[in-house]
Amino acid sequence: MQSCLHVFCFSCSYTVALDESLTAGRDDAPDIYVVESADIRKYAAGDMARYAAPYKDLGLDMDTLVKEADIARYVLDIGPIRTGRS
Repeated sequence: MQSCLHVFCFSCSYTVALDESLTAGRDDAPDIYVVESADIRKYAAGDMARYAAPYKDLGLDMDTLVKEADIARYVLDIGPIRTGRS
């Protein structure tokens, strides 16, 4: 079943709602989420990194995909998982 985080909170931010959803451990927590570049370190290498999976664990060969798509490496370098894996 797919889950989607719907934020209808005018007094809180998307990241607050996302944090609550991820840390609660409920079945309705999103499998995939998007964060702004200003928040990426928190989710890729900070307190919330434990909720992110490395690309390799998802079966993605990022070196090949980046090369084929001609994506600038800095786009991926901004958010490596804290273990050094990407």
